[in-house]
Amino acid sequence: MSEPEDVIARKLAHDVGKYVTRAARNLPPSGSVPRALVEMMRRDVFGGAEQTFETLATSIVDARIDEVRARFAHARTLEALTDDEAVRAVAADALAIERALTALARDLTEAAR
Repeated sequence: MSEPEDVIARKLAHDVGKYVTRAARNLPPSGSVPRALVEMMRRDVFGGAEQTFETLATSIVDARIDEVRARFAHARTLEALTDDEAVRAVAADALAIERALTALARDLTEAAR
């Protein structure tokens, strides 16, 4: 028997949403992005978060799941992180992923009560 959607959504918010934003939350507001943060972002976003997302999200039908898939797809087009603009765009995707998954978890948890 699979877990209820609200439990899965909370796992998504924590195991994916919180994880992918670690570096994104630490970017300087302007100027060049330190190489250490670029490497951290590479590990956070491209180091298995998408696979974890796909594994957990299979049983949830919600537009926010599609939004997260689209954000991961967009981030993959910039995976080389060759310049600060690409790093900031991937950071924006990561933050949007967290927002979507947090909102999904909140809504499904409230609905389960």
